[in-house]
Amino acid sequence: MNLIDSVMIKGFWGNHEVSFKASEDLNFLIGPNGSGKSTTLKIISGVLRADKDYLSELDFESVRINLKDPRSKRKPYIEVVKNLGVPFFHCDYKIVESSTEKPYAYVLSDVDGYDTVSKGSFFIRAQLAGSTAASRTLAKHLSEMVSLTWICSASRFAEGARWK
Repeated sequence: MNLIDSVMIKGFWGNHEVSFKASEDLNFLIGPNGSGKSTTLKIISGVLRADKDYLSELDFESVRINLKDPRSKRKPYIEVVKNLGVPFFHCDYKIVESSTEKPYAYVLSDVDGYDTVSKGSFFIRAQLAGSTAASRTLAKHLSEMVSLTWICSASRFAEGARWK
């Protein structure tokens, strides 16, 4: 299973950029109320779970999550770009498992797919959202790469919850 190495979120709350490098043991996001700590974690979680409901509500333009495999030198990454130019939710995912392999491309969208026919109109096409790449759905592919058991809120931790 991969670990998160670093995260970069562009267009956070419209015009901000958030980036950080993760440590292999514990990581803490510290800041005043309203500074975006929870939103940052929600974006990361939404991207790693391919959660349309979460991601459609969160304000960002793109996310890149660099991973590292502790058992090898591979440095996979997940890149998500939110298409803000369409009247519905649409994200393009690019998953790179290693520098020697071609990237996998997925679409996460409220509609099955679309092509621009003319300025301002869209044509629905047959491609299904969450299309398969190498017989995997987006959610399955992500679950094979990362585990979200690392997310535990500080309040749960303070109440005696165990880190998984």
